[in-house]
Amino acid sequence: MSDSLAPILTIASILMVAVGGLVTAVGLFRWVSQREYGGGGGFSAICGIVLMLMGWLLPILFNSLARMLRTLSGEPAPTSTATPSATATPTATPTPPVESDPIVLPRVENLETL
Repeated sequence: MSDSLAPILTIASILMVAVGGLVTAVGLFRWVSQREYGGGGGFSAICGIVLMLMGWLLPILFNSLARMLRTLSGEPAPTSTATPSATATPTATPTPPVESDPIVLPRVENLETL
């Protein structure tokens, strides 16, 4: 479901952010050019900011909803099919630590010399 709508969702998100930026810019321009707060420019700027935020949050909300519906229906989650390439650097296996002989301290016969 989400794979077929992903390109449409991406385009819609980009358009929402672009239109929101344009509405914000026009609203701020109207607000500054009228030099008063009652001209409606401030409201347009706020609406543009909300539109940009919704365009940014649209993919996140859609993916969360699709994941929730997939979980409720019992459908398994999609797995990535990425395989390592032949040119990838191999990982080195760790070498076991070298065991050394235990430290042998000399035996002191006469404790008065210490």
